Amino acid sequence: MNNCFTIYPEIVSAAIKNKEDDIFLLWLIAKDLDIYGKGIIDLKDLISMGKEMFGLKSNYIYSKINKGVNLYWRKPYGKHGKKQIGLISINNIAKRLQPKVTRSYPVLVPKNILKASSKELRELMISIVVGRYSDLRPISFYSLVDNLGISESAIRNAVKNCIYINVRQNYYTVAEDFRKEKLSAEMQKTKEPWAHKIIQVENRYRLIRQNPNSYELLFKRIPMKKRPPQLKKNDKLMLDNLEPRRYSFN
Repeated sequence: MNNCFTIYPEIVSAAIKNKEDDIFLLWLIAKDLDIYGKGIIDLKDLISMGKEMFGLKSNYIYSKINKGVNLYWRKPYGKHGKKQIGLISINNIAKRLQPKVTRSYPVLVPKNILKASSKELRELMISIVVGRYSDLRPISFYSLVDNLGISESAIRNAVKNCIYINVRQNYYTVAEDFRKEKLSAEMQKTKEPWAHKIIQVENRYRLIRQNPNSYELLFKRIPMKKRPPQLKKNDKLMLDNLEPRRYSFN
């Protein structure tokens, strides 16, 4: 076991949209317990680690294990006290979820960060999807709501509260003039005056419009080629059907 979990933003987006993000987190630590890669772990070890990592009670973990049967693992089997659980592979999880997010660099999240409250963990998972672009390209809330299946306010609050993501505001210049009043009049004529503002640059005024924000995750990433094969197959299915971007660099 190393010091980080490898998390795929594509999987997280679909897990959140399906209301499975809590089960996915449990699968993460289950996979980490599978040190020999056999896909089978002791049930008691998963329960113990869930209690240690997330501060959850045994009964709650049992309920999540039952909820995740045939989604993230098979039904536990064996004698009482010696039950084992077979884990479903990341490829089969990706195949089932068919995420609508594509081509994101895997994120390395230190294991100690997951020792947090349920609220903090959910905000972290949301932020990983929001900050999935390593090149800091803008992404609109329209797209994020579609990616995650949750409200814009929930996304804003998650990003605001999560300490592992930075927000970068993007603006472009609409017009410049020495007269502020002229730019004010021009701003009021636009369809979205609330998305504009006037700033002063030396002895001139500039009317600028806000583009969607960019987001920077404060985690290391690994090469895209190390993503599961099923995500790469999903890329091919998605690329021809992507919606046009809802922002401009002009």
